[in-house]
Amino acid sequence: MTKQIRQKRNDTLVKTIEKKYGVDLGYRSDTQLHTVLKKE
Repeated sequence: MTKQIRQKRNDTLVKTIEKKYGVDLGYRSDTQLHTVLKKE
């Protein structure tokens, strides 16, 4: 799944990823994907 998430656009919102994959990333829903990937 990590590879699939990394292929998404960097401006994708966390809530979109969480809803699509049924996961809780532990970030605010309005956080952008590039912020999460930078921290992880």
